[in-house]
Amino acid sequence: MNWLALQDRTNRATLRVFGSTQQTPVKLGWQSVDGDFVEPTDQVFLEGVSATAGKPVFVMCSADVPAGVIGETLQRGADSWQVVDQLPDGRGLTTLVLEMAQ
Repeated sequence: MNWLALQDRTNRATLRVFGSTQQTPVKLGWQSVDGDFVEPTDQVFLEGVSATAGKPVFVMCSADVPAGVIGETLQRGADSWQVVDQLPDGRGLTTLVLEMAQ
């Protein structure tokens, strides 16, 4: 069994069903992407502990993250964000750290 392919399919299915892009589409650069946008006020769960997100982030499949993503624009509705960091989790998902575009 190809465990990496299985993990990728699981990540994609999860983001399609539970990701915030189902309600509000997101574009990274010019491409529409699936993922989950986490607002700074959203409640998140980290290793069983509840916390409030400190910065806006966007979680997407690592395989879909374009090369040179830092500095790219992520657009959600009328809001634009700039990608300032990328944090791959080693399990096929990458968190893009965002700042409001100027």
